[in-house]
Amino acid sequence: MNQRREATTQIEFDAILNAKDVPIVRTGYWKAWESAHVVARESAHVVARGSAHVEATKYVSCVIGYDHRGRVVGGIQIRPDYSTPAKWLEYHGVKVSRGRCVLYKAVRDDFRSAYGFLYQPGTAVEAPDWDGEKRECGGGLHLSPCFLMAKSFDPDATKSLACTVAIKDLALGPLPLGYPEKIKARRILKIEETKGEP
Repeated sequence: MNQRREATTQIEFDAILNAKDVPIVRTGYWKAWESAHVVARESAHVVARGSAHVEATKYVSCVIGYDHRGRVVGGIQIRPDYSTPAKWLEYHGVKVSRGRCVLYKAVRDDFRSAYGFLYQPGTAVEAPDWDGEKRECGGGLHLSPCFLMAKSFDPDATKSLACTVAIKDLALGPLPLGYPEKIKARRILKIEETKGEP
């Protein structure tokens, strides 16, 4: 218990945390959630959320989420600002042109989301339950900056959709965001099936 053990994959990392030990990471991208304690070295990149505790050497980048209540010692500490839709798009590197951008939705074979909403390619759709910024989950059409992030919300999804939206139709929920890898839209102007990553 509380031994420091090397992790080379996220699966090993999670197993070490589940055993109540401290993972040591040297390279790669790592998510430290809840009450995790992580030692990061060399060229590792850590995202700290919840009450995670991170000990980082000088060149480790540590992204500190809005909801982070723990402690980060050392490293290059980054506190991203995704407090508005425009800042969220910038944070995720989404290109904006003429007030529009393309975001992604993961759907099942019938082009429906996990909640049954139909995202038919070649159409435009509008959220029947739009509520603006009142809540983070629900109340809109939820999209992500890439297919892999979108698929994390529905592991059974089989299809990737590129969704063109107007920036003025986007909203975040109240801060801090529980899921900064998604944003919601009032409407989608155009839906196209894609092969996955942009």
